[in-house]
Amino acid sequence: MKKKILQITGGFLKRRKIVFYDDNKVRPATSKVREAIFNILYDKVEDANVLDLFAGSGSVGVEALSRGANFCVFVDNNKNILNMIKQNIALLELEQKAYFFLLDIIKSLSVLKRYNDKFDIVFIDPPYNKNYIVPSLMNLKKLNILNEKAFLIIEHSDKEVVPENIFKFYKTKKYGETTLTFLINES
Repeated sequence: MKKKILQITGGFLKRRKIVFYDDNKVRPATSKVREAIFNILYDKVEDANVLDLFAGSGSVGVEALSRGANFCVFVDNNKNILNMIKQNIALLELEQKAYFFLLDIIKSLSVLKRYNDKFDIVFIDPPYNKNYIVPSLMNLKKLNILNEKAFLIIEHSDKEVVPENIFKFYKTKKYGETTLTFLINES
């Protein structure tokens, strides 16, 4: 496996690096995409409770912590990927703000109901073109673990369509073959 390095683009950890291993199971958000996400979220990140689903490299969750989020819960179904994120979190001395769950996001996220605080921001970055978006959104809606006006950011292939009937549509941005769709949790 080839070792790759990503640079944090903003916040108090700006320019610090995280490492991940390119085993073709991780497709990290590019720095351009991460900057776009946080430019759109801007003032909503500070003191936010963040959920990073299909965490992969963990770069988006780490960016949120660097920009002032209260905590981030990293969820992935690959133990090696979660261990890699834990190592990066330890190197950045963020252990007290990070939590990790080895879960199949499509099957259940019910363990997340144990948090007293609901989530303000959710990043969803499933493998492209695998039809994981709708089940992920349905699980989130069913569990009632999001604050009113919580933002959901889905990174997906430009070939995939994100339904607008589960959460309210906010905006879409395209970056080559990558599309970011922003949704809002509204009753």
